Amino acid sequence: MENVVAQRIETERQERIERILDAARKLFVEKGYLGATMRDIALEAELSTGAIYVYFSGKDDIYERVCEEAFMVVIGLIKKEAITEGTPRDRIRAIARQYVTFYTDYTEYFEMLTFHDLGFTKRGQSEHLRERLKDLTAQAVRIIEEVMVEGIAGGEFSSDIDSAQASFNLWAGLEGVLILDMMGYLKNFNLDLEKVVQTQLKILLGGIMAKTRE
Repeated sequence: MENVVAQRIETERQERIERILDAARKLFVEKGYLGATMRDIALEAELSTGAIYVYFSGKDDIYERVCEEAFMVVIGLIKKEAITEGTPRDRIRAIARQYVTFYTDYTEYFEMLTFHDLGFTKRGQSEHLRERLKDLTAQAVRIIEEVMVEGIAGGEFSSDIDSAQASFNLWAGLEGVLILDMMGYLKNFNLDLEKVVQTQLKILLGGIMAKTRE
């Protein structure tokens, strides 16, 4: 009987946590990190503000949890391509395709990770949260860099490039295209997202290929 009661309590606890996180995802996209309040989240989750503090220490705690979920999705998608067979260039292209998949299939998460209301200052966030988000971003970029390092060592990519710099440039370039698409610019210019990404990869990868492999 005690096990049944304990299981029921744990089930209810998990259900409440999911309600809170579902509400937070929606509000962080609609209002941004700065605009969404604990009261907003409580109202959306149909719980009291006090009830939310039973499970989370505050807005930063909730935001970190939701962002971690988003990063785990994108890291899982690109890591799968990073360890498959194929040349480093082929795997970089596959990683890029998976990041586009993250954008198209997990739009809510993507919009959150653009931090559109925060810019680069991350104002209003605790130092812990800023460092945690920085670490998660670094994990994702590091996956690209590992492939880049392999390509340099194998002679496919130029030996005079900095692997970290090149990886960041690839990620930043792709992120920029997706944000422009999200803002409607590609549609305004009658551009197809997939074709734009393909052209961008051709340009970016062409710039780092070893001379003998071009």
